[in-house]
Amino acid sequence: KDGIGALTVFGNVHAILNPDIIKEPGVDIVCIGEGEVPLRELAERIDKGLPHDDIPSLIVKNGDDIARNPNPKEMIDLDELPFHDRDLYDKYGFFRHSSYIRFMNGRGCPFRCTFCSNPALLEHYGVKEYIRKYTPARAIAELEHIVAKRNPKFVLFIDEVFWVKNDWLREFLALYKERIGIKFGANFRFGPIREDDVKLMAEAGADTFILAAETGDEGQRRKLMDKNVSNEAILKVAGWLHKYKIKFTSSCFFGLPGDTVEDHLERLDFYRKIRPSYLWTTFFQPYPGIKLTEAFEVKKHMPKEAEFESTLHHDMYLDLPDRQRLVHFKKVYYLMVAFPWMTPLLHRLTKVPFPLLHIDTTWEFAEM
Repeated sequence: KDGIGALTVFGNVHAILNPDIIKEPGVDIVCIGEGEVPLRELAERIDKGLPHDDIPSLIVKNGDDIARNPNPKEMIDLDELPFHDRDLYDKYGFFRHSSYIRFMNGRGCPFRCTFCSNPALLEHYGVKEYIRKYTPARAIAELEHIVAKRNPKFVLFIDEVFWVKNDWLREFLALYKERIGIKFGANFRFGPIREDDVKLMAEAGADTFILAAETGDEGQRRKLMDKNVSNEAILKVAGWLHKYKIKFTSSCFFGLPGDTVEDHLERLDFYRKIRPSYLWTTFFQPYPGIKLTEAFEVKKHMPKEAEFESTLHHDMYLDLPDRQRLVHFKKVYYLMVAFPWMTPLLHRLTKVPFPLLHIDTTWEFAEM
C-alpha cells in the first residue's frame, strides 16, 4: 500500500471473526459477507469515481470515520454464479501445470466443532442460509467445463464436508460417474451413511478421503471438541473404505488442554485399528473468535503475547506440562502408528531435552 497506494480489502474467515482489523494501518475495507456482489460493486464504483462507503457487507474506513454496513438478508444463490475464471491464475506455473484441480461444491458445514471457525460463521450468517451446495447438475456442468479445458487427472473437492444431504450425494455421484469419471478426493462427512453409498463413491471414482477423527479419545472428541462422533462409527466407516479400496488420511490433534504423552500412547491403538494411509497431525491453534479459545481450560495455558506460527505443524501454542516432549511426539506419531516396532525407540527419543528429532512426518493433503 505504501508503495503503490492500493486500496486494500480484507475478507474471509479472519475478517468476519475479527472485523476490528479495519482499525489497523493499511486496512481500508473489510468484507464481512460473501464477496462476489460487494467486490463487483466496489470495482464498478471505483471505475466511475463514485463513493463506496455504503456498499452492503463492507466496513469502510475513510480517514477517522468508519462506515459499518450490514450484510444483505438474502444469501447468494450459488447456481446463479458464473463459472470461475481460472485463466486468471495461469500466469503462475503451479496452476498452469497442475495435474489436478480444486473444486468447491458449496459453502458451510452443519457441525459445530469447538476448534473450528464454523460455529461462528453459522451464527454470523444463519444456519439455513449459510449451508448450501450447488445443485448436482450445476456442479457437474462447471466440472465438465474445467475438464474439457484442462484435462486434469484428479479432482480435489475442498468443501468442509463433501456432502450435507444423502440425496444430494447420490444424485451427484451418479452424474459424476457418467460425465466426469476422474479420480477424486474429499472430506468425508460423518453421519447416517450406508455401506452402499461408500460403494457408489468408489464406483464414481473416489480415490482418497480425509477421515477427520481428530483424536483417538472419544470422550475428548465429544466433550472438549463438541464433535459427536463415536470411535465405533469411525471404525465402521474405515472398514468400508478399506473394503472398497478407497485410501484415506485421518487426523490427530496435539496441544489440546489436558494432553499428555501417556494419553497419546494409549490412542495409538485406535489409529492402528482404523489403518489410515496417512495420519495427519496438527497443533491446536487458539485463534480469536473460535469457541474453544474461550474455554477456561485453554485460557489458563495461554502464553502471554506469543505470535501464532505460520502453520499448524511446527510448534505448540499452549504452555502445557511436558510441552517439548509433546512437540517431539507429534513429529513421529505417524511412524508409531505405521510401524509399531519403532514405538519404544521413538518414545525414548522424545525424552531428550534438546531437539534431536528433526524428522517431521507431517505433509499437506494437496498433491496426489
